[in-house]
Amino acid sequence: MGRAIRLYNEHIEVRLTEEEQHEASRAAWQRHYSHRDRGRLDTKTRASDDGRLLDLRGALAEQAVAIALGVAWDGKFKPMREWELWRRAGHDVSGIEVKSTKGRNNCLILHKHSPSKLPAVLAIIESKDLVTLVGWCFTYEGQKDEYWRTDIPSACYMVPQRDLKPMSELCRLLGLEPPAREPEVTDEELEQLLR
Repeated sequence: MGRAIRLYNEHIEVRLTEEEQHEASRAAWQRHYSHRDRGRLDTKTRASDDGRLLDLRGALAEQAVAIALGVAWDGKFKPMREWELWRRAGHDVSGIEVKSTKGRNNCLILHKHSPSKLPAVLAIIESKDLVTLVGWCFTYEGQKDEYWRTDIPSACYMVPQRDLKPMSELCRLLGLEPPAREPEVTDEELEQLLR
């Protein structure tokens, strides 16, 4: 199976190859065991039934963002010491924060300590090989009082998808061509296709 990237309704869908999935998996396990062995599991990992799955989701999302934007993925499998230095730099993919979720309607989650001038992308993990990049904002745009939530176990900023900018805008900001847009299908064409 080859890689497929497409722009659809201002979202970017990235289909990961098996090799890319394995690469993300190796990076995820390395991250998880690094934190576990050093006793540094964070709140979301401690609260999770399986923190390794959160790390895998994050690595798949980062891999998809790097592919979609045609930039290097800094989180690839590296010696432990290098990986920890990279992580302290405070970004996931070439100066872009990547936030992953498995829920179609979930928000972009930011924290008070998130670097304020970086773009943050929300990636939905549809399956192990399909990631949808639904939108983005600069972190300072999402760190507004109106998005601050304290009614959840770990207080954070939650930016609704409707308030995110389209992915094509991030591509243009970075001087990149957005992926080819899927052709629009009319209701009549859709009805004919479904017959």
